Amino acid sequence: MSEHRSSLDFLADYKSFLETVPAGVELLDFDGRVIYANGEYFRIFGCPPRRSEGSPWLQRFQNHNLMEARLQWEGVQRGESIEGEQTEQTYDGSQITIRYRFCQLNKGTAKTAPRLFVRYSQKIPSPGTGKTPECAAGSPCIALIEQLPIIAWMEDTNHNCIFVSHYWCQFTGASENEHMEQGWLNFIHPEDLERIRSANEFHATCDLQYRIRGKDGEYRWFLELSQPCLNKAGRIDGYMGICIDTTESLRESRISIERKKQLRAMVEHAPGVAIQWFDRTGRIQLWNAASSQMFGFTAEEAIGKTFAELIHTPAEFDCLLKTLEEILQTGQSIGPNEYQFHRKNGSTGTCLSTLFRIPSHDEQPLFCCMDIDITERIRTENALRESEAKFRTLAKNFPDAIFILDPDDPQVPLKIAFTNDAVRTIHGFEPEELIGQSLARKVDDAPTAAHVPERITRVRKGEVLRFEATHIHRDGHTIPMSVTACMIPWDGKMMLLGINRDMSLQKAAEEARQESEARFRSAFYSSSTGMAIVSLKGEFLDANTSLCRMLGYSLEELTATSFPAITHPTEVDRDVHAMKRLIRGEIPFYTTEKRYRRHDGSYIPSYISAALVRNSHGEPAYFVTQMLDLSEKKRLEQELIQNQRLSVMKQMASGLSHDFNNLITVILGYCETLLVRPDTTDQQRSLILPIREAGHHASRMIRQLIAFSRKQPVAFERINLNSIVRSMEMMIRGILRQNFVLDLRLTELLPNIMADPVQIDQILVNLAINARDAMPEGGTFTIKTEWVSSHADHPQSTRTTKTVVQANDLVRLSVSDTGTGIPKDLIPRIFEPFFTTKGEGQGHGLGLSVVHGIVNQAGGTIRVFSEPGNGTTFEIDLPACVGPISPDRPEAP
Repeated sequence: MSEHRSSLDFLADYKSFLETVPAGVELLDFDGRVIYANGEYFRIFGCPPRRSEGSPWLQRFQNHNLMEARLQWEGVQRGESIEGEQTEQTYDGSQITIRYRFCQLNKGTAKTAPRLFVRYSQKIPSPGTGKTPECAAGSPCIALIEQLPIIAWMEDTNHNCIFVSHYWCQFTGASENEHMEQGWLNFIHPEDLERIRSANEFHATCDLQYRIRGKDGEYRWFLELSQPCLNKAGRIDGYMGICIDTTESLRESRISIERKKQLRAMVEHAPGVAIQWFDRTGRIQLWNAASSQMFGFTAEEAIGKTFAELIHTPAEFDCLLKTLEEILQTGQSIGPNEYQFHRKNGSTGTCLSTLFRIPSHDEQPLFCCMDIDITERIRTENALRESEAKFRTLAKNFPDAIFILDPDDPQVPLKIAFTNDAVRTIHGFEPEELIGQSLARKVDDAPTAAHVPERITRVRKGEVLRFEATHIHRDGHTIPMSVTACMIPWDGKMMLLGINRDMSLQKAAEEARQESEARFRSAFYSSSTGMAIVSLKGEFLDANTSLCRMLGYSLEELTATSFPAITHPTEVDRDVHAMKRLIRGEIPFYTTEKRYRRHDGSYIPSYISAALVRNSHGEPAYFVTQMLDLSEKKRLEQELIQNQRLSVMKQMASGLSHDFNNLITVILGYCETLLVRPDTTDQQRSLILPIREAGHHASRMIRQLIAFSRKQPVAFERINLNSIVRSMEMMIRGILRQNFVLDLRLTELLPNIMADPVQIDQILVNLAINARDAMPEGGTFTIKTEWVSSHADHPQSTRTTKTVVQANDLVRLSVSDTGTGIPKDLIPRIFEPFFTTKGEGQGHGLGLSVVHGIVNQAGGTIRVFSEPGNGTTFEIDLPACVGPISPDRPEAP
């Protein structure tokens, strides 16, 4: 009744105005009861002149259009403005057609005014019926209208304005004449003109809304209510109406609609909060997306059903209904409280639930339930409690010392809140002795304690620290520790966890390992034996100085390659197969002789030993190899073989020279006898002399064999090399045959040398034979002699017979041919005894070895220059005799 009375008080200011409105007006309160109706309403519906205050508005539609009336009422309660035409029943039961508009009443700035609704009704006249108002000038209505603060107007049948109220002129700020005829349209918003003209054309201007420009230039919305004016003949001779300002009402309506949309969107999409709206019977009217996710029912499945049909047991539902009654009685919300709920799939969960009443326009109260699923939180908390219990059990029996420390106590730095039994064996303290003590003062040494503030700052930022520290044992000795520190929740507070591992044994083992590694590195890098560490793929990982020196590589060059790359191609497969056997564990180590390619391209013979090293897990890690250079060993072996072969040859030469010497002696004896006989003719002498000369030559050859076999000393003489060459010219020509050219290039001024003339003859003969064999199609054989002076002031052009030979001067004998030449790879071996490239029976391989031996015995040197297809040149340098140059002839010793 108090609300109803306040509504009547609110209407007192508008009563005189509502009575003049040319339309039936009904005012309804919040509960849908009629609290006021004007005279035009009673005239339209033929009601007796009474107000029927407090009667339900829907009551007059009990027999006609009740459903439409309910829809109109629900619409305006939602803030909608509803208008249209319908047939309604009058007081006497007859039916009339009316045009209506139903909306919430705009209360202006009165914030405390009650919420009211207004319904305008205007009868659509039938032909030949209607009242006859006065529309002519001087009508008593005009005086009444002028007294009202409303916009009112009159127009003729052509819609030309013939009257506007004083309030219209006051609102627009224009004179009455500016509104006459079509002038009033100048104050209408341009967008609304077409709509007004269309409504005038069809005489449908009642409840038309449009915007009128005020004197401030701003447009405001107005609702037009109009009716035709009939003359005495019953014909329409004009129209009259009023315009009600609806700007604020429309604004509030739009804001209300927008807020309702926002609220519904917020409810529908509230993340993680299941929201349901329902009435006092538990029947669901709203079910948001979070509810579907939480309980498993879609909105379509839930809306219209009760909680008992979805997620509650009968007992739980009864409890819910009792709670709703309690809320109605107390007006207080319930919760948040924990309760168990059931999902569509039969599983259960735990949620925090809050119940409260929602303000509603309906007589039936509306409730809201907000649920937050805490199933995972409960499970996490239970798991945390279980984990903490496990942690305490684990920590108590952990072999490392564990400390839970309070970093926030300024009086006790790193106050010990928990420690395990390991401190008894590691630190010598009982755990109970350390509880409440400062770790920094009781256990840490001074350097470790100095870093405590900085480390606390870092772990507070979320870092997990790993560092080495030193603790002090109860008996005073220090303990090396490895510490891991981080922040953890403990008894509802963030505490510092420190896990401390005694590193005494590890430190000792590490020191032993480092010492062992140092010994290995010392042995590895200082060893005279070549050593290397090789990967399982054969790549050099490291090598010592000895190996780098043997192979001629730098360490960087060696580690950039692999052992197969520098192994002789014929030996790679054998080594790779051995590596695989080592990896499979078939052999403990691998030894062999092999050839490595040096940096200069030559191959070095070596003896290697390789062993596989495995890691701590027993897996193959790398190979360690050792290498011995066998070059000297191979050279000594070759010398031994050569010496053995020479010994055999010397024994053979000794026997042969004795037998041949006897034969030559007989031949020379007979030649001398024949030459001294008086009956020997000159023709016979000419035949005997060559035989004797050949015998003497054979005798000299025998002397060479005797010298080779060490049976006869070498007879050195002071000889001239040019003379020896000229004396051997005939014999050399005989060796070369007719298709050869002998080219002698002898220097006239040539110093003497100290040599055995027989050995020089042997050099020339052996080199001539080799040249002949190298030129099977013939060619040129050149013998050249020259004086090689060691002083620049003795050029060849200034030498005379008085030029004195200086120390270190040489006499050079150059022997060249135009034969096939010698392959480069065979040149180092041509001076080896018994080495020959000739076919079987074509050479014994002693010629060049004898030449080499003679030159060395005479103190000289021999060099060879040859290319396949370009012939061969031998250069022999012999020491020149110091003193004046001798004539070109042999001299006595």
